[in-house]
Amino acid sequence: LKLAQMALSKYMYSKAYKYNTIIRFDRKTEQFIPVDLPSDQYFAKMKKYSTLVISLIIGVIVFIYWAFPYRAALNYHEELQFFLIDDDYFVDRLHETGGFSVYLSEALVQFYRKPLVGAVILGLEFMLIYLLSVGIVERLPKFKGKSLLSFVPVAVLFILIGDVNVMHSLIIAVLLGLLLLYILMLLVYVYTNQF
Repeated sequence: LKLAQMALSKYMYSKAYKYNTIIRFDRKTEQFIPVDLPSDQYFAKMKKYSTLVISLIIGVIVFIYWAFPYRAALNYHEELQFFLIDDDYFVDRLHETGGFSVYLSEALVQFYRKPLVGAVILGLEFMLIYLLSVGIVERLPKFKGKSLLSFVPVAVLFILIGDVNVMHSLIIAVLLGLLLLYILMLLVYVYTNQF
């Protein structure tokens, strides 16, 4: 009878997963003791996808913040911007300090008329800023707190952009600066193999 039950359970639940005890708490010493830790291959796989998962979480948080509670700020920014698709306007913008980032920013702010589209744009920009920061920080020498350093640009920008008077060109300028730094670090790595 037990053999039939086991065969039936294997047939019905062929892909059942077993709960593994990873750690247990020892009451005598009041410490957690590792029992059956996952393999190094599992940790390598988790590390491989962790930056993508974290960047998606950042993008979703930024999207939700700008799409729902702070939606009026997107409309405010869109009303203040003036953008022309014209050669003279582009050249005039390039003559200003930070003109290229201002021009790109004004082009993107035109989509803020639809707040959900503006929130998606901001979410994607923050995801790119985080991914570029991770790429730059990974090439730095090892030091304590290195993994938290990639959150600094995202956190600072999130706080600064919360002020309605700070324009979108700040995000574009930081994004372009990080992109140029990342490209420079890649070129240095290719030519010297030092990072």
